[in-house]
Amino acid sequence: KDQTAIELQQWLAYDGADNASKVNAVKNIYETLHVKECAEKKMDELYAEALSHLDALPINQERTAALRKLSSMLMLRES
Repeated sequence: KDQTAIELQQWLAYDGADNASKVNAVKNIYETLHVKECAEKKMDELYAEALSHLDALPINQERTAALRKLSSMLMLRES
């Protein structure tokens, strides 16, 4: 993994004219490191934590319904 980190740093610092190669190389490294899966897992954890905080509020859940709906839509959207 040390070599992967070095390669990533080199590509991120790359300031050449061939941006397509840079994008493809960084995407490949991210796929190798499973960055998307790790980010999605963390998003799910934080979403569940946020919902538990909403549940803990001493107010009627109807008052948080709009916020819950918005957060759900944001979680389901494609980037």
